[in-house]
Amino acid sequence: MPDRNLLILVSMVGFLTGVVRSPFTAAILVLEMTDRHSAIFQLLLGPCWLRLLPR
Repeated sequence: MPDRNLLILVSMVGFLTGVVRSPFTAAILVLEMTDRHSAIFQLLLGPCWLRLLPR
């Protein structure tokens, strides 16, 4: 089973990416709010993949 907290963080970054239209900025904001530096790869990969879905 995947880490639920990580799934929530990636969802937060995905939502914030949709609002600000900048995946890198959204990932850095959530990273700084949660102080979970071990999840930087997932936080950057998640929203980049999510931006490709609506196209």
